[in-house]
Amino acid sequence: AAAAGGEVAALAERIAAWGLVSSRVEEALRQYRQGRGGPAASLLDVLRDEAGPERLHLERIRDGSLAVDRDFEEAMVRIDRGEDADGAACRLERILEAEPDPGNEYHRRARTALTEAARERDERLAEALGGIEHALTQRDWDAVAAALAAVPSGSEMHPVAQAAARAVQDEARRLYERGYVLAPVDPARAVLLWDEALVLAGEGNPDLAARIRRQRERRHSESQQ
Repeated sequence: AAAAGGEVAALAERIAAWGLVSSRVEEALRQYRQGRGGPAASLLDVLRDEAGPERLHLERIRDGSLAVDRDFEEAMVRIDRGEDADGAACRLERILEAEPDPGNEYHRRARTALTEAARERDERLAEALGGIEHALTQRDWDAVAAALAAVPSGSEMHPVAQAAARAVQDEARRLYERGYVLAPVDPARAVLLWDEALVLAGEGNPDLAARIRRQRERRHSESQQ
């Protein structure tokens, strides 16, 4: 959608010729700059029929103001719910691109929300990395996997997180291989080890998870014979 702010300069040159509608157009633009895109769009909508040849410009500004207002509202809903942080950030960045003027209230709110989101993401990452490192020292693989799951989206490539993910998969393979060796003499223990390995493998190693499931199914079938 066209940015409302991007049309203001061109529109200002024409306002003087509009006579009766000029003051109400100015009021709509003022409301928009103050972060009230909905009321601004409603006022512009009423003025369309009076704008004559400038109707198209009003419609573009109205549509732009609604798009920015909608992006902000949708971003804040996602932030308040603690979900789809990437989607929220995308909408806030779109607002900054549409409204580069720091004096625009939507720009200010979007910048503030992005800064706060980044701070919270850094805090969550620090907490998750601390949990990973502590769990690794304890060799508590379930806790390592849980801490990895708490790493914020977009931070999965952090060196500590990557090293921990590799360590979890190494442990999953070790448990699988140990179960494979024990299976002929202690099938029950082997199945328990494979269950542990399957939890650790998760979605990070689908090939290993598939092998574990095949072995478990094979042992189950043999136990029924």
